[in-house]
Amino acid sequence: MGSETGWEKKKKVLMLASVASMIDQFNLPNIDLLCQMGYEVHVACNFREGNTCSVKRVCKLQKKLRDMHVIWYQWDCPRDICALARCRKAYRQLLELFANHAFAWIHCHSSTLGNSIENKQEKVDFQK
Repeated sequence: MGSETGWEKKKKVLMLASVASMIDQFNLPNIDLLCQMGYEVHVACNFREGNTCSVKRVCKLQKKLRDMHVIWYQWDCPRDICALARCRKAYRQLLELFANHAFAWIHCHSSTLGNSIENKQEKVDFQK
């Protein structure tokens, strides 16, 4: 609260995972910590397919994220890296996110995607 208006905009972070079960089973404590640290947390993953948990559990995860004030997105990331058309679609979805949000940093649970983002970083202005 160091600004003249008494309100400071939160820095945004993005957590990416190919499937929602990765967020549910491994990253909720990290997300909670980021929220406690004052970040506006965004999560993008595939809530619809490829998960190792039930549809009911995925719905509970979405509710939990809402309750934590986490902004989440359906991200159509395929688990099969040979599904090129689907990978391109997922990449375009990320570019749209990057165009609409200035993320302070991104945590990615996909080495293929992480390399892709790293290689394109010069072309995408993450800090608009």
